Amino acid sequence: LPYALAAAFAALAIGLGVWGGARGGGADVQTYVTRDTNGAQARVVALPENGLVVVTVTNLPQLEAGRVYQAWAVRGATPESLGTFNTDASGSASMAMQAVLHSGETLAFTVEPAGGSLAPTTAPFLATRF
Repeated sequence: LPYALAAAFAALAIGLGVWGGARGGGADVQTYVTRDTNGAQARVVALPENGLVVVTVTNLPQLEAGRVYQAWAVRGATPESLGTFNTDASGSASMAMQAVLHSGETLAFTVEPAGGSLAPTTAPFLATRF
């Protein structure tokens, strides 16, 4: 990773600073809601016993052709791709991802070239810390 992106992801592991969030749910279901300063929101429901994370995003801007949103599990300072997605005309999308995120790990979202990236090429615009 370029140094600046590595630093951005390391900062996520330490604390989310600009992102606000809330956590709730029972022992087997965890719900997180995160908003950015521009109104984008992610609602994350983690089902650790099933190895599943369900994400609903709203108020995301439409991307130009050749770009996609990409989700990342950030463990320490190491991001792991969980897949790419596009939004509908209203800026919303829902997806289910096979992942188990543990306490202290982060689910982050970036904008990437179509088809996704092996490593993030932009800083995360929205993140949820578990």
